[in-house]
Amino acid sequence: MIVTFNGRELVRACLNSVPASFGELDGEIIVVDNGSTDGTPEMIAAEFPWVQLLATGQNLGFAAGNNRGLPLARGRIIVFLNPDTEPAPRSLAVLAAALDADTTLGIVGPKLVYGDGSLQRSVRAFPTFGVSVLVLLKLYRVARRLPAVARYDAARFDYETAADVDQLMGACLAMPRAIVDEMHGFDERFWMWFEEVDLCLRVRQAGHRVRYLPEPVVLHRLSQSTMLLHSVFTQRMYAQSLVKFFAKHHATWQVYVLRSLSWVGVGAAHGVQLVRRLRDRSRTRHHIKTA
Repeated sequence: MIVTFNGRELVRACLNSVPASFGELDGEIIVVDNGSTDGTPEMIAAEFPWVQLLATGQNLGFAAGNNRGLPLARGRIIVFLNPDTEPAPRSLAVLAAALDADTTLGIVGPKLVYGDGSLQRSVRAFPTFGVSVLVLLKLYRVARRLPAVARYDAARFDYETAADVDQLMGACLAMPRAIVDEMHGFDERFWMWFEEVDLCLRVRQAGHRVRYLPEPVVLHRLSQSTMLLHSVFTQRMYAQSLVKFFAKHHATWQVYVLRSLSWVGVGAAHGVQLVRRLRDRSRTRHHIKTA
């Protein structure tokens, strides 16, 4: 299951890599296009006629987009795959085999790597109130040595060893279809961000396990899809999703505090954008003057 919004070349590379990732298994590919305007659905229809393409005509977000595609899926295992990924040969088959071998597993995820092959850290603990405050105040990076932040980052996690975890990055998640249905898919209140955090938490609360596997490898061109969107917009959506996550799973007073602080990141993004615009205008005027 792949949800797309523009990024045509990324989608093309992803679709070219997926068939080999099935290994000996029979698999189907479902792409939900969320209103792309760069020719992505036309490219898919022309170059990948065997892909099931569902064009929504509007940007429903990641969670709702995946949910729209679920009725088309016929397999016993569902893999939610970002369009900016390229799974290695047999990688998805390894994920499926792990789920078939252990019915206590609710979600499994692979090792993610960057384009140069270096490790991408994809395991985290569930966010705490204190860590979320640091994130919204833009103090998260400078506070990474704090024990609470190190726990959230899973700083000591061994990516060469399979292990049960709190949450996995949503770039590639494999689940039994029965558990996807039990969870009723993703919570569509999360338009972007925290939909996979919420899903992992609900899966664990239902008594299933979330497990990281080091053997299957998936290349993830981190953030290239979201970079297509406006920075202020992404800051706003991240803050809103974080608040929604706490409203669903934590105390009301924490929600009020985080909602109040959520404007810090948005305001900072606006400030950075304004400075960049003023700088660009200044450079343009200077260039014209000296030409």
